[in-house]
Amino acid sequence: MAFRRKRPSAATPATPASTPPPRPPPRVLRRDAALPPRSPLGEIPGKAASGAGRRLSPRTLVITAAAAAVIIVGTVYGAKMKGEQDFIAALANAPGPPGRLQERQKVVEAPVEDRIRDLERRRAELVGKRAPLQHKVDELRERIARAEGQQ
Repeated sequence: MAFRRKRPSAATPATPASTPPPRPPPRVLRRDAALPPRSPLGEIPGKAASGAGRRLSPRTLVITAAAAAVIIVGTVYGAKMKGEQDFIAALANAPGPPGRLQERQKVVEAPVEDRIRDLERRRAELVGKRAPLQHKVDELRERIARAEGQQ
């Protein structure tokens, strides 16, 4: 179905498309009308502050909520990226064997079986270090108990 233009009737004269619609006449302000005095801050007494009491349209609320969501998500994402950069920098500058960063990347990219094997090996090392530490803690507790018993 094709749309047809309305042909101008004899009652309505045709106006060129480039002519803007006529403007309404300017409002005339009476000079003798009493205006309320203005406060030093430019506010009119008895009037609410700008925006107070105005009902916001749903479109305005949606746009405001969307802008707030974008700002919040951007802030969280940026903080996460900054934290990751700090972590990588700390790994690169940390004391210890060089290449720790590459070692971490290898661990993350390794197959599950290799990761399990590495974790079990690490656990065995930690369990081996636990016995001497536990012995020192027990000795310290005994000394504390003896010192308390003497007093």
